[in-house]
Amino acid sequence: MLCDNKLSKRTIGWSIGCCVLSLCVLSVSFASGIPAPAKRWMKRADQLNKGYSHKAKRKAAKAWLKAHELAPDRFETMVAAARACNMLANTSKRKAEIKRWGKRGWALAKKIKKRWPKRAEGYFWAAVNAGQYARGGGVWVAISKGLAAEVEKMCRASLKRNKHLYKGAAQKVLGRYYFRLPWPMRKLQRSLKYLNQARKLAPNDPSVLRFLADVYKYQGKKAKATTFYKRCARMFKKGMPHTSHPARCQKMLKKM
Repeated sequence: MLCDNKLSKRTIGWSIGCCVLSLCVLSVSFASGIPAPAKRWMKRADQLNKGYSHKAKRKAAKAWLKAHELAPDRFETMVAAARACNMLANTSKRKAEIKRWGKRGWALAKKIKKRWPKRAEGYFWAAVNAGQYARGGGVWVAISKGLAAEVEKMCRASLKRNKHLYKGAAQKVLGRYYFRLPWPMRKLQRSLKYLNQARKLAPNDPSVLRFLADVYKYQGKKAKATTFYKRCARMFKKGMPHTSHPARCQKMLKKM
């Protein structure tokens, strides 16, 4: 039971919570056929999403939800809404709100993968929103729902369908997941395997660089860890929140 508690609190919270915010910089593309009002909200969301602050991300998320409200049965708006739920959960500090948005996004992702079972997006957003639901619900919710296994299962299903989705996002989540497993369940080589796969697809993703540095630091490979922390820290830009990956890497370098 002790391992289950740690798995619920640490593995899901860290592997999902630390990964998904970096996905927010990606725009949600949309195809023709979406009603014009919904398309305008999608475009507005993409513009807002270019901001670094949590405030900008939350505004973008609400714009995506508005687009989904206007076109609830379109694949593009459903995916955008699932991402929005995750974004709103990830930028909140209140557990009740995190749980609420995670649950809503998870339910929506289930509908996506049911309607489009060959597409990877539904499985990926099911994984990250299930993780948010667990993070907000606490230990007993995570244990009773088997959410740690759900995250891993859905990420693998997403990879099977499209390993290039969001430039290695599922690999990144799995890499962090295996690193955050409680000892002796932690799988460092598997973590490095998936994180390096993600780095090949997105060599300048600050979250991937930070996660690799964390693994090397844990292994006692200080030189490698420092290299990746420095590469990540150099990406810090004005306006980034103190919780951003480059900001965290700057702090880690001071402790090295």
